[in-house]
Amino acid sequence: MRKRKHLKIKNPTTKKILKINIIPASKTGIFFDMYITITSLKLKNIWKFFSLANHALSITKQLKKEQGFLNYKKTGIGLTHYTLSVWENLEDLKRFSKSGAHLNAMKISKDIAAEINTYTYESNDIPNWNAAKERLEKNGKKLVL
Repeated sequence: MRKRKHLKIKNPTTKKILKINIIPASKTGIFFDMYITITSLKLKNIWKFFSLANHALSITKQLKKEQGFLNYKKTGIGLTHYTLSVWENLEDLKRFSKSGAHLNAMKISKDIAAEINTYTYESNDIPNWNAAKERLEKNGKKLVL
């Protein structure tokens, strides 16, 4: 039996969690455009993980309150860590990236990261980690630290 893929979205007004089944657009002909941002961060050394984790907690709290935010996931071990966020539109994504906890983390990124890569694109589905990492490697932009 196939596992259903779904997206959980929190209604900011009612605070209720909505569960939306995701069916690939190729099967339905219906396209739900959203923006996906994939980021990788390679730490300067393993001890920098504590600072990364601290900032990640603050950023996650900020994310959950943001207008236009749909979903978020993270993975990583050792020196390399990844995030993937899903947005309704580019304006909300840009506003988030230049404010609050995310802005604070970007300001100290040169102290903890040896390298940061990011890639944002429009999509009708959320990629699995293998596809996300492949897209990032092929199309990602290295940030100057």
